Amino acid sequence: MSDFVEVFGDWLVDGTSIETLTSTVGIEGRTFAAAVAADGLMIEMKRRMVRGPDGVEVLSERTLYVPAAHVAHASFTVGSRVTFADGAQSHVLALQDFAAYGVVDHLVVACE
Repeated sequence: MSDFVEVFGDWLVDGTSIETLTSTVGIEGRTFAAAVAADGLMIEMKRRMVRGPDGVEVLSERTLYVPAAHVAHASFTVGSRVTFADGAQSHVLALQDFAAYGVVDHLVVACE
């Protein structure tokens, strides 16, 4: 078990669904894989500036904290679509592996 899960395990009660971005080109624009449920993570509702994949600063409204061992960990990619329990949809703006002691402990996902 990771340090993150040991410390924040009681707060890993939130859930979303994630649709991984599969293509940005095509007649219909962006295409996504089928939705995957992602329960057992923590969502922080806090506005902050983050750098997007192109280096431009963008505003993030929600941050997800995903344990490294989570089944949906690999589904979170920049541009993927996230649907929250309240029905709000967002896209992943930036990802950061939190690697304490050189081992990835959890993934920090900044959403629109």
